[in-house]
Amino acid sequence: MPSAKLVQGADGNFYGTTGSGGDFNLGTIFQFSSDGAFTNLASFNHANGMDPNGMFPNWLIEGAEGNFYGTTGNGGTNGVGTVFQLTANSALSSSFSFQGTNGVTPCALAQADNGSFYGATYWGGPDIT
Repeated sequence: MPSAKLVQGADGNFYGTTGSGGDFNLGTIFQFSSDGAFTNLASFNHANGMDPNGMFPNWLIEGAEGNFYGTTGNGGTNGVGTVFQLTANSALSSSFSFQGTNGVTPCALAQADNGSFYGATYWGGPDIT
């Protein structure tokens, strides 16, 4: 089931995420072309039950340099979500793992004109105990 709005890339294709499914049922990033061709670009994986890149993606944007970035609601180093990157050759990596005091379950991401990324989380922050 798609979990984020479709993003039209600079190449004209559409990109999106699923909150489950894929090789480990932890979500995917996919490409859908205007002629109807569907490609699964990456599946979120797990190592010892936790994916360092995150699990259950819920947001996706294309960065200024052409890579895709998004957020996951779970997983990462601390289990409370990540910001991930997908490169043009479909290499998936974690750019940032949340830890609770800086947020839990990220849910939005945007890139400013200066290249910096900004986002929001559902919970967490400096007052979390």
